Amino acid sequence: MTRIIRSKNKTCLDLNLHIREKRFGNANLPVQSGDIIIIGGNNYRKGVLNGEFAVVNRISETNITRTIGLKGKEPVKLSWRDAELVFPDAESNNKIVKGKLLENFLYGNNFLHTEETQALYVDFTTRHKGLKPKTEEFKKAITEDEYFNCLLLKFGYAVTCHKAQGGEWDNVFTVWDHENQTGFNCFTDKQIRRSKDNETFFRWAYTAVTRTSKTLFALNPPYFNSYSSMSFIDIATLKSLDELTGKQVRQEQITIDSPLLSQLNSFNLLELPVQIQDHFIKVRNEVRNHYIEIAGWEKKNLEVSYYFKRESHTAALKTWINKENIFNGKFQKLPSHTNSEDLYNEIVTFLNIKPDIYVVRNLAETIISKLEFEFELEEQLPFTKNLFDDLRLIFENTGIHISDLDHMQNKERYRFKRYGEVAVIDFEYKNNGFFGRVVPIKNHTNSNYLLEDIITSLQTLKQDEYAG
Repeated sequence: MTRIIRSKNKTCLDLNLHIREKRFGNANLPVQSGDIIIIGGNNYRKGVLNGEFAVVNRISETNITRTIGLKGKEPVKLSWRDAELVFPDAESNNKIVKGKLLENFLYGNNFLHTEETQALYVDFTTRHKGLKPKTEEFKKAITEDEYFNCLLLKFGYAVTCHKAQGGEWDNVFTVWDHENQTGFNCFTDKQIRRSKDNETFFRWAYTAVTRTSKTLFALNPPYFNSYSSMSFIDIATLKSLDELTGKQVRQEQITIDSPLLSQLNSFNLLELPVQIQDHFIKVRNEVRNHYIEIAGWEKKNLEVSYYFKRESHTAALKTWINKENIFNGKFQKLPSHTNSEDLYNEIVTFLNIKPDIYVVRNLAETIISKLEFEFELEEQLPFTKNLFDDLRLIFENTGIHISDLDHMQNKERYRFKRYGEVAVIDFEYKNNGFFGRVVPIKNHTNSNYLLEDIITSLQTLKQDEYAG
């Protein structure tokens, strides 16, 4: 058994007509004995459900048509044809269903228009003028009426992914017809990423490619991965961007020494995620530049509180993180622990303009978690773990290795080493899993040769034949 799965109803109709042309010599023939169909709507009276496949066993050569007038609207022409359908089941005891198929649905959209539904009702009341609505006689008659309870079906050679859910076939052809560009031919034109990098598309793709039990035929599928949109920014470009904007980000490097390690340990920070540790380290670095010390620190659920002191003046504030341990950058004063408004305002001012700081972990106590991915991060942003694994694979046996890694907001900062050469690079990403700019951190890179070798190797990630 073979089935064709696609996304759009228009593609499905075109394919069904093409297959019927090959099968019967004329795509526009009425329903024929041997036609494969799929039920398009539940019919509990007949015992058939939406999405069931069947074969037409017998079909009347003539149809029954009636034109129904609707008040204030254009008349609606309804057309039925007597049919006998055979439904396969697991025990091979084929179920036979007889009824009147509605040709309006067969050749129309995947739903009945409001006017068509109204016309079916008006047709029934016209044929049963002696029955009063809401009476038991009326209810009984309308539930047993063959024309009102008609069979809704479509040709079933090519079906939408929605209709294919729950089904399985030996051979499946997938048609990748998500592109909306005018004149786009999904069979021959080059596929692009547009409209194919969202959750809806991936759900569709997963369902479509898992409908086969033996062979999958992907007709002109799109090819892209998380790295397809990567753009490598070189140092010369960064310098020109600085000149163009008139801005240059102040960059600093903090090396964790014994006093800092001792303070991290005293506040039990070493047991917490790296993002929280780094926030503390950066805040500590900034306030110490202004002769202010952190006298206390605590975390309660998603609230983080800092307590500061300079001589006899004190100030305290709290800020917030989300479930991914990302700080929101907002502060709230803790009045009971603040005796100096000037100190509080000073702290908030320079915390809002923190420089880009790179934390170097060169002590065993602080580096353990850097090259290991936390469970929550892997669950929420799995593509960051994929990047880590792919980079290790690319640089295997090259002399280049990853010596450090920072999980930052919407970017991963890697530190690469080759003997005495060092290069620090940011891999920026969107939350949908696609990487964008790859930016070298020039103040922390001491070898353009290493940087060039890394960028050259990274091109592998963008190649079509790369399976990462």
